[in-house]
Amino acid sequence: MKYRKGIRSSGISKNDIIDVQTSLSDKTSKYLVIGINMSLKYLDLLPIDNMVESHSASGTVPVMSMPFNIISKIKKDNKTSILFLMNQDNPHILNAIFNER
Repeated sequence: MKYRKGIRSSGISKNDIIDVQTSLSDKTSKYLVIGINMSLKYLDLLPIDNMVESHSASGTVPVMSMPFNIISKIKKDNKTSILFLMNQDNPHILNAIFNER
């Protein structure tokens, strides 16, 4: 609930790359935004840190839902950081790269 206005004012939208720090961890992680549900107050996110670390094209990475109230910091990142994941054959990654919105 804390970041509902922050999400709106930050200009984050579907297919954006974001850096998120949660109240559960001090570590900042990188995610691809799959969807934003303002009425239920959560983001659907694809964690891309795991994909970057493993360099495995066969790895399955599930989409996760993150409630606004556990987000302590959020920052929009440059989309070019996922270009090297094109060979992953993940439809969410390909959609973010080839479609603007």
